[in-house]
Amino acid sequence: MTGRLRSLSRVNLVLAGMGAIAFACLLPVLFHPLFSLEPIDAWMLGWLHRGQKIVGGGVVLMLLLAWRSRPGPLAALYLGMLLLLGTELGLRLWVKHAADPSFVELSMAPIPVMDEGSPEGTHAGHPFLQYTAQPHVGDYNYLGFKGADHSHDKAAGTLRVALLGASTTEWGLDEGLRPFLNQGLEATPFARAEILNFGLAGWTSTHSAANFLLNVIDFSPDVVVVHHGWNDDEFETGLCPRGDYASRLVSHPVVQDETATVGLLRLSAIYRLAMVEIMLRQDAPMGCCGDAKASLAGRLNDAGPTDGRSCSDVFALKGEHWPLERNLRSIVQLARANEILPIILTMPHSTDPTKARRGGSDVAAHLDQTNEVNRKASAETGALLVDLDAHMTGENQLFTDVAHVSTTGNRVKGRHIAAAILGHFATAAD
Repeated sequence: MTGRLRSLSRVNLVLAGMGAIAFACLLPVLFHPLFSLEPIDAWMLGWLHRGQKIVGGGVVLMLLLAWRSRPGPLAALYLGMLLLLGTELGLRLWVKHAADPSFVELSMAPIPVMDEGSPEGTHAGHPFLQYTAQPHVGDYNYLGFKGADHSHDKAAGTLRVALLGASTTEWGLDEGLRPFLNQGLEATPFARAEILNFGLAGWTSTHSAANFLLNVIDFSPDVVVVHHGWNDDEFETGLCPRGDYASRLVSHPVVQDETATVGLLRLSAIYRLAMVEIMLRQDAPMGCCGDAKASLAGRLNDAGPTDGRSCSDVFALKGEHWPLERNLRSIVQLARANEILPIILTMPHSTDPTKARRGGSDVAAHLDQTNEVNRKASAETGALLVDLDAHMTGENQLFTDVAHVSTTGNRVKGRHIAAAILGHFATAAD
């Protein structure tokens, strides 16, 4: 027996030991606190299990091959795999526990968990709109917006209302409006009402203006309701701010995508670091895992122009909220050109001091400013104004935070919006 043990290949035994350590590192109980750059979801858990099978199978193979006096090509291949895995785990360990935060933010931006139950997890990149929801995931339609698929053909006698906005629109504004709109149709020329919700969490008025042109008018709505103001915030900051918001926004960082590229970005910190460095050198936007600092416009805004060049002074000339006003005017003008009734809403908010701030900023004060922009745009373009700020601000029981409302709050919004729509068409019918 002693002779047999002496004849075992020490190299293969060492490789088996290294493999056993690597196998232990891939166990979720160790991988999550030591190496994981994001919370472990079902997708990552599946790949950890696959990795354990491969590494564990290599351990068994090395033990079997240890009875040979010399290591063979399989041992060399296994060694190479373990070295690559060790480099990956070492980089993850350093990034998670020792790297400078600025390096992590720019070069190792985490890719969030792909949870279909969350609004963020259902987002997908879009070539013109920055992002939408994943088509046909959860309760999103084929365009990536809340609700069922709608035909571009509109049935006779249908009052079609399109809602534009961000989370305060996406999260229940259509449900709050629907019962009040249907109750008052008998005084109008319409027999039925149809509400299309084109709101999406995180969107600005720039997103909605582009979406109105690219998607909404193709459905021939009779009414477009615009509910913006919150997210059009602080885009005038930096050395080279841009009115198209490209100095602060690039492709959305939360993208659920089954492509191999995104899968590799999630699996390999080495690959993620290499891709970030390549994109930075090419002045390319970061796509799924970056932020505005990694785009040419974002870094120009951060560092300023070089070689004696200058940036636009458009914000200094036109004011902090001029893109919001421009976008509202553009939507109203395009709506009128397509015989669509434009309605602008103000953004109500809580006055509860424990809710008035969010993310370190005074959202309530910002909304007071953007509400004035909404009122001005309505007065100067002739669009109908539904002043929800005047009706609801201070009714703090209706709010879940500074500006998102409860189901009851959405019903209050819906009642006021329906009154404006039905009043207009009832007057038109007379």
